[in-house]
Amino acid sequence: MTAPNHAPLFRPIRLGKVEVRNRFVITAHAAHFGEAGLPSERHVRYHQERARGGVGMIVFEAIRVHPTSLPSWDAMAGWKPDIVPALKRVVDAVRGEGASIMGQIVHQGSQVGSQAMRPVMPLWAPSPIACARYSEVPHEMTGAEIEETIAAHAVSARHVRMAGFDGVEIHAAHGYLPQQFLSPVTNHRKDEWGGSLENRMRYLHRVIETVRAEVGSDYTVGLRISGDELYEGGLGLEAMQEVAAIIAREGRIDYLSVTHCNYQSNASYASMIPDMHYKPAPYTYIAGGIKKVAGDLPVIAVGRIYTPDLAAEVLAKGEADMVATTRAHVADPEFVRKTREGRAGDIRLCIGCNQGCVGMAHAGKPMSCVVNPAVGMEAEWGVSQLRPTAKARRVAVVGGGPAGMEAARVAAERGHQVTLFEQGSELGGQVRLIVRQTGRDMFGALPEYQRRELARLKVDIRLGARAEADAVLALKPDAVVVATGAVPALPDIPAEAGAPPVMSEADALSGKAPASGRVVLLDLDAHYKAAATSEWLAERGCTVFHVTPRGALGAEIPAISVVGVNQRLRERKVKVMVASRIGRLVAGGAVVQDAFSGEAETLADIAAVIVAAPYRADNALAAALRARAGASGPEIIVIGDAAAPRRAFEAMNEGHRAGWAL
Repeated sequence: MTAPNHAPLFRPIRLGKVEVRNRFVITAHAAHFGEAGLPSERHVRYHQERARGGVGMIVFEAIRVHPTSLPSWDAMAGWKPDIVPALKRVVDAVRGEGASIMGQIVHQGSQVGSQAMRPVMPLWAPSPIACARYSEVPHEMTGAEIEETIAAHAVSARHVRMAGFDGVEIHAAHGYLPQQFLSPVTNHRKDEWGGSLENRMRYLHRVIETVRAEVGSDYTVGLRISGDELYEGGLGLEAMQEVAAIIAREGRIDYLSVTHCNYQSNASYASMIPDMHYKPAPYTYIAGGIKKVAGDLPVIAVGRIYTPDLAAEVLAKGEADMVATTRAHVADPEFVRKTREGRAGDIRLCIGCNQGCVGMAHAGKPMSCVVNPAVGMEAEWGVSQLRPTAKARRVAVVGGGPAGMEAARVAAERGHQVTLFEQGSELGGQVRLIVRQTGRDMFGALPEYQRRELARLKVDIRLGARAEADAVLALKPDAVVVATGAVPALPDIPAEAGAPPVMSEADALSGKAPASGRVVLLDLDAHYKAAATSEWLAERGCTVFHVTPRGALGAEIPAISVVGVNQRLRERKVKVMVASRIGRLVAGGAVVQDAFSGEAETLADIAAVIVAAPYRADNALAAALRARAGASGPEIIVIGDAAAPRRAFEAMNEGHRAGWAL
């Protein structure tokens, strides 16, 4: 039964001519599942799974209106007529499950890289101003080119309607082309397209008018806006309230999807998809500000709304009429169904790590998810594919980290008899250390979900049990999944007498780190392991020297999140030394050398050197099992760090795959 405070989330709402079955929305997000500018079968299965899970409305990913805004070969080329039947397959799958679906159309202006365009051509924008994200000076559009892109919006809108979408959403947010005309930061024109608010709104007005004329008065048209650019000199909430009020009075739009930011500063860009370091629902107040002036227009709020309680709170506070739970649905396609059935505690929560979703997408790779490896693999691993196996097997899983627990969960879900060995006193593996780092506690939601599921599935969990080969084989298993993880491996650093102690970041987080004083963090990781440990050390009172051989801090952290990492380390006075290495340790100090020039600097009064480096696989059990069991023994599958030390993303994917392979 639906919880009383969640009931308002299930009231239908009308957007123009369309009635949406509930207040949950999946906003447009690039999946990189496309093929030659068209959606693929992976798109169909991905969105169908979430529609089946109960979401009210899906906004399909950005459909590009013009060749000057196509960032990659797998982006949607909305001007091509052959996109219509491909889009229709997605639409039919989603509507067949009872959800509404909108098609978003967009031109990104200067906020896209031109290198992927074929043929290569300059970016188009109202003024020749490069954005901070891409640093590429665009071509200042002529009057004819402005008209060309306005007409292009209408062509893509026509294709959206032909494909059967319930409506079309014009993307005028995130600093894309309509917002570039609207904002004084990016529009320095002196003609009728720049200067006064009336002139700066002209482009957006014309796009709306042209799209409305193309699709007709009986078709739903939505508009996505940034309610605040979060950029000094840009459009703040008050200015955007004026814009929204004008749009509402004109009556051509049926709903407003309110987001924020642009790409003109790294800080603004980083806020677009707030990660776990942001407080929950940090920007819904912006939607609330727009709603105050939007009249009867329904308003959608966005941004790290990852639980039903948060979604309900947004509605209760009157900040919006609908709530975007996009990453929450990436993590758990059944988010809405579980909420409706009163099973909110069973939801696999988005942890806000931004690694598999936006991290992959912004790197031009197919989207995935750390906590839900089935993303993009719904045809093989989706919820609808989970059914009892034809032949149940006896399975032993050794290791209670993310990989082992995921293998055990999926195997048990498919009907296998599973015993899980964990030598420690609790499950979680390296996540037990991750959650100690500053702002990383949300990562703990992953093993918490896995523990709940293992209990529900009645997996035999044996804690404090070091699984030697004999003990495992005594179960007479048909298969053994070895997920024994990895152990820290410290580099060999030359050291003189009286040198500071050297320890791994795992040892530091386990209680061996100094509580104060000067410490060196040697970063051979380039990911959160190193950066988050430096942040934690600084927060507890240490003066931290962060030494990395890479040319930049956090080189492998998702681009949208590494900005926040750098901001926080600077706020905590961490001294970052890039393109550097530790040459040797001396009495009470460390000699740091420039990786290019060899120039050395001695850091004195160092209390400890903490190393964040690749681990060494702990896979001795697999070898012992093979030696003891021989060819007639159980199937042995080695996964996660036991196969090769990497990160939670790979561990979860391999655990999930192992559960299906059994």
